[in-house]
Amino acid sequence: MTKIEKCRDCSYNVLCGGGCGVVAANQNGLKIHSPNCRPVQEILDIGINYYADDIRAMAGDSETTAQAPAQTTAQTLAPVAQTVTQIVTQTANSVTVDKADLKQIGCLFCGTDLIYASSPQLVTCGICGGDFESTIVCPNGHFVCDACHSLDLLDQVETFLQASTDQDPVRLAQSIFEMPGLNMHGPEYHSIAPAILVAAWQNTTGHKNINQIHEAIRRGRVIPGGACGTYGACGAALGAGIAFSIIETVTALSGPTRGEANQITAAALTAIAAHGGPRCCKRETITTIQSFAASTDIFAGQTFAPYICHQCGRMKECIGTKCPFHPNHPAHQ
Repeated sequence: MTKIEKCRDCSYNVLCGGGCGVVAANQNGLKIHSPNCRPVQEILDIGINYYADDIRAMAGDSETTAQAPAQTTAQTLAPVAQTVTQIVTQTANSVTVDKADLKQIGCLFCGTDLIYASSPQLVTCGICGGDFESTIVCPNGHFVCDACHSLDLLDQVETFLQASTDQDPVRLAQSIFEMPGLNMHGPEYHSIAPAILVAAWQNTTGHKNINQIHEAIRRGRVIPGGACGTYGACGAALGAGIAFSIIETVTALSGPTRGEANQITAAALTAIAAHGGPRCCKRETITTIQSFAASTDIFAGQTFAPYICHQCGRMKECIGTKCPFHPNHPAHQ
């Protein structure tokens, strides 16, 4: 239902689910993602009348069927109907947290465009209940911390990469970008970028080490969301340095390789900086992969699959044909 524009703001969407896709397609020129509206309120009134006693018990109403009129109406059950509406609304709010489509754009709770402020404010995560300072908040007061924002998804990414055999990091990225539940933007990309590079390198050499993939994800987790703006360092680009450090076993006490790690990160940041803004985590991830290949010998001689974005229409801040991955960019014409 979240893919149907007309259904997104409908108060009955959690009950209706957008209706039957087949009927909708037959009625609307074979468009499955179109609404099949039904008289939900009338059906709800019938249900309220039929289950009046049970609903009263749920609402804490002490009245019994014997005390109620023989012909119960929606009007006499208005307080109960209001309780049902509240239950439906609460259910809708909880369901949207788990809906992949709403997670990909804007606030995870309500889908509203997020505010990227210049100074932090104290907020409470609506999932874990923890208090945080953040420059990224929902105008409706919602907030999700970085850890909850990435909940479970990175575990899926790790499992996928550990089992992968593809030597092309761009193709690996394309597969991950299509994972259900992956947010359009977010701190999870700070782990995704280095993990892809490490996994693709392992697949190229034939020496799989799942601990290194796990370490790439672990290091990426500590880079905060929105770092590209508030820190002046895109987390995906920092992932290039993370990947190189893991591959070459670089530490703070290393010699030449420490300098190389910083140079590789700098090259990725420079490539991303050329795009300007606003941010696009998928664009920056692919840019990081391409920059990493150009500034190291780790994928020497390999040819990567081309990347053309098919999700640009879901991001209103998209820079359009200025993005080298946009379908209408001159390079793809």
